[in-house]
Amino acid sequence: MNGFHSKKTGPAFPTSSFTEVHHEVHHEVHHEVHYENLPHHFKVGRPVPAKKEPGRKKPQRLTPQQATVLFIDIGSSSFGHPQLPVPGHVMKLGKLAKIFHLPAIITQIRLDKGPVGIPQELSDMFPERPVISRTAVNAWDEPGVADAMKKTGRDQLIIAGVRYHTSLVLTALSAAQDGYRVYATAESGEPCREQATIYRMVKAGIIVTDWMSLATELQQDWKLPTSSRVLQLFST
Repeated sequence: MNGFHSKKTGPAFPTSSFTEVHHEVHHEVHHEVHYENLPHHFKVGRPVPAKKEPGRKKPQRLTPQQATVLFIDIGSSSFGHPQLPVPGHVMKLGKLAKIFHLPAIITQIRLDKGPVGIPQELSDMFPERPVISRTAVNAWDEPGVADAMKKTGRDQLIIAGVRYHTSLVLTALSAAQDGYRVYATAESGEPCREQATIYRMVKAGIIVTDWMSLATELQQDWKLPTSSRVLQLFST
């Protein structure tokens, strides 16, 4: 038989060399096909598995168990202006903190050595909360603020401010850099300036939002006992 030699006393064996047989077995195991009649010799085998990209982490939900509210420079009169009324969104966030039992941190900037006060509405809402006085524009540079957050043992920080482009943005960026998940809320001001500041925060992973979005996320389910009080905030 062509390609084989045999003996009368034994079975026929192929005359292929060991190397050729090894290659054939290799191709069979790896499902490879050689194309040798093309300009460039190449082989087709099992596709190389694509590198697995690191899976995106599921968005971390805001929860009453992990959230803290930081009130920063609310109604500040440190710049020679009369004390401003407390913005509506700040009052709503204060009430949400009460409803969901969120720890509250209050800090106020001052330019002189005089006493630092906060609006009566905020003081009445959190009478047990001491006001952390500071001279640093970035509240996170005041050790008392960062330490107060650390003592809560929580990792989600809601910052309530008056304007995005003041102390709020610097504080939010620093807190996010320290690993906290930061939610920033403020009233809208000058469009161009606000947009640039918001873009800067969003790029750093900070969530720019409003009190209503925070309320629904904290509520989670309308069958929970806090629902009636949260719904009441929407109607007032």
